[in-house]
Amino acid sequence: MKLHLQTLVLAAMGLADLCFTLWLVATLDAWEANPVMEAALRNGLQTLVAVKLALLVLPLAIVEWAWRRRPAFVRRAANLAIAGYVLVFALGIARANLANHPTMLPPDPISRRIWAEVLLNREQHHPDQTDLRDAPGPSVWTGGTPMGTAVD
Repeated sequence: MKLHLQTLVLAAMGLADLCFTLWLVATLDAWEANPVMEAALRNGLQTLVAVKLALLVLPLAIVEWAWRRRPAFVRRAANLAIAGYVLVFALGIARANLANHPTMLPPDPISRRIWAEVLLNREQHHPDQTDLRDAPGPSVWTGGTPMGTAVD
């Protein structure tokens, strides 16, 4: 069975996202912003990989199945999904990299939780840099777990 280009692009994006997340978690003490993936990561990297692959492969299998029944609709939906994935990823990274102080973030509970976790992590690993004026904010955000820098 030949897979459609959009399916392959979405699969590549999902795998790249997974690899990027694993790299950030392993090298930058990052966290996962997506609550589902955060819970998976708390259970270990193997769980994160298994959940991510399941949440990638199953929908793509449904897309390929639906493509035979409603090709025009599925093509538009897949193209929209690609655009949405790029947009969410780009906005998340921009948000993290532009916010160097908690007052620069929107006053939503998730942002407050992330900053509280960043500051707690900073206090534990760098007790001499707990003053916000001396320490930079989260450097990367692509999506979610509480450890230091957020990942998608």
